[in-house]
Amino acid sequence: MRSSPRPLLCIPAALAAFSEGTRHDPDFPLAWYNRAAVESRTGAVADASASFRRAVALEPRLGARACKDTDFAALRSAEPALMRCP
Repeated sequence: MRSSPRPLLCIPAALAAFSEGTRHDPDFPLAWYNRAAVESRTGAVADASASFRRAVALEPRLGARACKDTDFAALRSAEPALMRCP
């Protein structure tokens, strides 16, 4: 069974939720990771880079996870050295 693409209408709400999560708990790496994923999907690569760096600083294993995450395609393309994907 194939999953359908995520509706674009959910992206602003997702970004707002993950941004609130990083404000509420700035040491929660998955909030930063998910915020970076949404920012990358929307083309906000500079913001995605900053959020991704924070996520990996808190939890280094997230760097490898992002290599396989399609939400990070724009960030991988813009900053290939950032993720050090194989």
